[in-house]
Amino acid sequence: MVLGILGLVLIPIILPIIALVLGTSAKRMADRGEGGGRGQAVAGIVMGWVGVGFALLGVTVATIQGIGAM
Repeated sequence: MVLGILGLVLIPIILPIIALVLGTSAKRMADRGEGGGRGQAVAGIVMGWVGVGFALLGVTVATIQGIGAM
């Protein structure tokens, strides 16, 4: 969850992907009963997807502006 939040602010391409991977792993562990924190794992997955979406939106807007400036 923390990486998902930081991914929205600091490094919007790398940290959300890591948040997705770790969130999915933590959710699987919680579902098997090996640990708690299922809610935080789901929050990390959601924040990871939001971060990836914002990164893709940023790349798309920058590409469109770059093409328009030519």
